[in-house]
Formats: sequence, C-alpha cells, structure tokens
Amino acid sequence: MSGLHAWRSLRRTPLYTLAALLSLGIGIGLNAAVASAVRGVLLRPLDLPRPERLVLVRQDMTARGGARDDYAGWAVFSAWRARNRSFSALAAYGAYPAEISSLDPPESLAGAAVSHEFFSTLGVRPFLGRGFLAHEETQGRDAVAVLSYGLWVRRFGADPGAVGRTLTVTGKQRTIVGVLPRTFVWPLKPEVDFFVLASEPQATCPFCDDGAAWPEDIVLVMLHGPRSAQAYNRPILVSGILDIGTQTDEKTGFVSRVRLQDGKFKYA
Repeated sequence: MSGLHAWRSLRRTPLYTLAALLSLGIGIGLNAAVASAVRGVLLRPLDLPRPERLVLVRQDMTARGGARDDYAGWAVFSAWRARNRSFSALAAYGAYPAEISSLDPPESLAGAAVSHEFFSTLGVRPFLGRGFLAHEETQGRDAVAVLSYGLWVRRFGADPGAVGRTLTVTGKQRTIVGVLPRTFVWPLKPEVDFFVLASEPQATCPFCDDGAAWPEDIVLVMLHGPRSAQAYNRPILVSGILDIGTQTDEKTGFVSRVRLQDGKFKYA
C-alpha cells in the first residue's frame, strides 16, 4: 500500500517527479564517473611486469635544511648505484623538455632524461631497435634517443626506418635507437614521448659539484700516486690523515668534504 500511495503522489506532482528523477540520474552519473576515474587513476596497477616490486627512492635532506622527501641529484644517484646492495637494480629519471626543430612542423614535447638501465629496470623491451647502453651514459656518446609508440606513429607514420634517423633536439643531434611498445604507459604525469640519456660530467667525476650533494658516508682518499682500479665490492683497509672541510681539486674539479691525506690501503 505504501508503494501505491507513493506512486499516486508522484503522479499528482509531475514537475517535482521529473526534477527528482533528473537529480537522481545526474547523481548516479556523477558517482559512476568519479568511481571510474578513481579506479582508473588511483587503483589501477601499473601496466608493467611485476609492478609490486617497484619503489620510488628519494633522500631526506632535513639535516641540511632541505625537504624530508627530496629528489636526488645525478651525483647522489651515481653513488647509490655504485654501492647498491638492497635492490636488484636502480634507475634514475628527470624531466627533459624536448624541442625537436628538425621535424616539419617543429614540436615541443615532454621528455625524460633517464639512466641507461631505466627500461630494463621497469621490465620494458623496445618494440623496435634497442634501449640505452651503459657506455652511452657519458658525454660525447649520449647522442641517442628512444621514442614512445604514440610519437612514432603520429610523427613518423609508423615507419620502421625511423630507427637510425637523426633529429635535432634542443640544439643537439640525436639518433633514434629504439621505439617503445604500444603497451608501455609512462607511470607519471605529464606523459612522456621522448627519452634521452641522463649523462653529465659526473659520469666520470661523480662529485664535480659544489659539495652540497656530498653523501655523509663518502671519504675521499688521497693516494701518493696512480693506482689500478679496485673491485668496488672487495673490502679494503684504508689509513691516512683526516682532513675535513669543502675543498675543490684544482686539476680535476673534484669537490670533497671529507678526505684522508697521504692515504694507504690494503685488502681486508
């Protein structure tokens, strides 16, 4: 009876009934749209192999007056990578606005500068060509680029011959060495269509900087003469005269904050 009474009441006020139905429909539609957006943006897992194993590593700079959750510079990342014992791989990325002037018409793209192991760390294999190589992560050998699948289709007509083509990117000549698969989606915003190698002089001199990024547990050992390279994972015992304070080597530009002068070492 209550249902029949409600129906008769609604029939006597058709305008109110129409407004109520429209409000209900709009409310359901908005809720469905919000739920779809939350599911697609926040709850959908990354479309990558084994995304549960990926973590974002940053540094705590509060002791130096910085942010608690701060990005690491290239020098710090180089040190982390060299001494990594906790992760199966470490990779770096940073923003790289790309101005491609050799295309007709030219185009500005959101790009990323990454370390050579970036794609292999994500478990992504190029659709065409290859990714970056370790020896290319030095200035003079870094003139290479990798395209997203969407950019390859949109600006190169899905031509396999695009691999090997040279582009002028932000005033520098770069050769396309690979195209990413269609399924690869950049996990961050904004979306990135163009990848280059993050190479700086720090690749051979990791701390040629102002010393601000110097890790607390790094000590520069000043030896009397040249020595052959030692395996980084083999323990050694080092002795010398402790010297503290920011100092720049005049010959190499190497900046240090903690040093051992007259250093000597032997295997542990």
